[in-house]
Amino acid sequence: MKKIVAYFIMVISAFVLVVCAVDDFTKVLSNLRKTPEALRSWWGSDKYKYGDLYGFTYLPQFRVAEPVGSEDIVPIAACDSNVRLYNVYGLSDSYTFNVFKTRISFCGADKIGFAASNFRDVLPLLMDRSKKNYLIIETVERNVRSLLADSAYLVNFIHPVKENDNLEGLNTAEKRRRFRFDFRLNNREANYEFNVWDYSFLTPLKELKAKISYAVFGRSHADATVSPDGKFLLLHSTVDTAFLESSYKPINDVELAKIVAGLNNAFDVYKRAGFDEIYLSIIPNPTTVLYPTYKQFTYNNLIPKIQNHPALKPKVFDCYGLFKHQPNKEKLYRPSDTHWTSTGRDLWLRTFNQVLVKHMKQPRY
Repeated sequence: MKKIVAYFIMVISAFVLVVCAVDDFTKVLSNLRKTPEALRSWWGSDKYKYGDLYGFTYLPQFRVAEPVGSEDIVPIAACDSNVRLYNVYGLSDSYTFNVFKTRISFCGADKIGFAASNFRDVLPLLMDRSKKNYLIIETVERNVRSLLADSAYLVNFIHPVKENDNLEGLNTAEKRRRFRFDFRLNNREANYEFNVWDYSFLTPLKELKAKISYAVFGRSHADATVSPDGKFLLLHSTVDTAFLESSYKPINDVELAKIVAGLNNAFDVYKRAGFDEIYLSIIPNPTTVLYPTYKQFTYNNLIPKIQNHPALKPKVFDCYGLFKHQPNKEKLYRPSDTHWTSTGRDLWLRTFNQVLVKHMKQPRY
């Protein structure tokens, strides 16, 4: 009997090891754990259901009443006319993935598409020169100093193709959908946590532990910080000046000039490729808008320094100014997540549509 138990434990341990060591196995298991609905509340995951920062801390006061997901429902753009006059493409991150997945988000759009900067995607594109073509480089502020400094990627996330070109393998997003047996034991902590501990029936215990730890020791999580007023969870790297993502880490003129030069180079490349206009839109960190002063730190003005640089060539769609002057700023960001709310997303989208419609009414040449 002892041998049977020992063999059983060995088999289970080996199964868990393989599943955790291969990302795509964990993804398959993750999809299985979402069904059936009757078991989802027991063996499903709560880690991202109530916000990614809640999933780090499990602090019960940040368990929002409505699960995350309202941002997935993108509104239909309000239009005066159904005439499709232009194409719009984007370098996008998780803030605007859903916006660029359907053309009904944009008033008057015929064709749309995006490359996901989180994965260094490439978008193969057959340029339709019969219509105006717009390109927007969108990134959340915390990724500016890494993404926009990558000048090689900035000029290659759009891959112009000809009508008879072979597109196979160009779009890295397509490649990600294929199963890969990529067995690695290192850097799989998140997989181990998901497969061993991340079950909904354990959430009450996690919340109790988190509540006691925060009340007694003032500890939350290495990756999440409770805001000074206790209203928001903040991504730690956006407040700690040891990280490039921080809203308070100073930026010098040399680094600023390098970012602007990279953007200008991308502007020139995509202008030659046939785009009528290239926009830059930096979505501010929640810390930037909600806490411009944080403890002994003040906002480093990264966004306005880039946007107001005299040498910058792309047009600026100023989300920073838009958000900064909103009377109800706290409604723009989720208190338990690194992303904006549907209110913030819709404000960005509605205002950007106004910019596009204004340009649509202008002659092409």
